[in-house]
Amino acid sequence: MSASVVKHWGLSLSLSGLMFVAGCGSDGGTGGGAELLQPALESTVDNTIVPAMESFADEATSFEQEASEFCASPSESTLTALQDRWLELTRVWNQAATYLVGPLDDDPITPSINFIESMRPRGTDYTETVRDTIDSALQSTDPLDEAFFAGLTFNRVGILALEVLTFEDFPRTAGSTEITDVLEGYNTTPRKCTYLEGMAGLLAERARGVESGWTEDFNGSGTPFRDLLLDGELDDGSLPVPAVIVSAVAHLEYLRRRKLDGILDAQVATRARPDESPFFANLEAALAEIENLMEPSNGESGFFDVMTERGFAEFVATVRSNHSAALAAVQAEDRTAAVDAFRNLENSLRREVALGRGVDLGIDFTDGD
Repeated sequence: MSASVVKHWGLSLSLSGLMFVAGCGSDGGTGGGAELLQPALESTVDNTIVPAMESFADEATSFEQEASEFCASPSESTLTALQDRWLELTRVWNQAATYLVGPLDDDPITPSINFIESMRPRGTDYTETVRDTIDSALQSTDPLDEAFFAGLTFNRVGILALEVLTFEDFPRTAGSTEITDVLEGYNTTPRKCTYLEGMAGLLAERARGVESGWTEDFNGSGTPFRDLLLDGELDDGSLPVPAVIVSAVAHLEYLRRRKLDGILDAQVATRARPDESPFFANLEAALAEIENLMEPSNGESGFFDVMTERGFAEFVATVRSNHSAALAAVQAEDRTAAVDAFRNLENSLRREVALGRGVDLGIDFTDGD
């Protein structure tokens, strides 16, 4: 699948009715959608989306390397460095996760995104499943080899598994996140480092695969998804610009319904490093990516430019205002205000951005549970 037409993370997305609206019409704009949108799309893909995937792959690889360095010389300083790397990895992931098209949505049953963030299918917290899997593996004498890691299901791997390994002790007599206890678990249980390195390698391999899907070859097609998207060759019949908008809206809705108004993620990391406020830092990173999607920070042409040139500057102002409100609520760590602000921002992307860019999303967002 090259766009999100199946049920992921409890949100039913229908892209079958995606339409493109160009020329003068009843929306009150100046038209010119087709000739303005394509350059903006190309700029967005090359300057925003692909770099987000590259950054995620780089961070996953850096975490893998940091894990090896920690295991070679376990200490409080190397463990703190590993924790810092995880915090950066999860922030970068919350930016890349905005784009659930193509390589992140590469399988109709278990797409790559599920193996990275296990909450995505239905917002289920798999922390206990991860803990039980780790405990069983560390107490066993079976080899922690490539076959072992390859056989793990999506709800036992990914960023969550690395969080538990990085911030929580073993054995989990009290589930301590004190750095001395976490370090002691590694010093007394050498298999934990083997498990950490294997799990880190698994995520890095997945992240690099997502990146190469965008830049080299998507699902064995011989063509990078970047080219397929820009050429409009999405295999579900949807069009590129609406597919990108839908993905961004869906990410915001997932964060609101499954996390802000549901289960906080990064709970273990938050207990260990409350000063870093990982949950809200991740939300802030996601909002930063929405801003970059609309208005690239490097000054290249973006979708806000299309909206302005088509005569919808007031729509741009509305989206910016809703984005600012969402950011303010997140920075204040106000969950109640953030829920409302995220909903308003989602609606802005559905309405103002779609009309201002000359597209009809044809979407129906409903809870899939």
